[in-house]
Amino acid sequence: MRTEHMEHRMRQRGISEEEISVVLELGEWNARADRLVLSGDACARAERALRNEIAALERRAKEQRDLWRNEG
Repeated sequence: MRTEHMEHRMRQRGISEEEISVVLELGEWNARADRLVLSGDACARAERALRNEIAALERRAKEQRDLWRNEG
């Protein structure tokens, strides 16, 4: 759905492909469905989910390290 106009504006405004991907993934359409908006609430929800995932990975890594220490 990229247009030449969109890519020109992205370059003008210094908007990266990664930023566009985030908006497309987390953004919500407004009531008229003519604008995709990335709200602070959506960002906060995504951040909480990522922090929970990081915490779970850190717990698993610690459990694995503890197992290795006990075996050695």
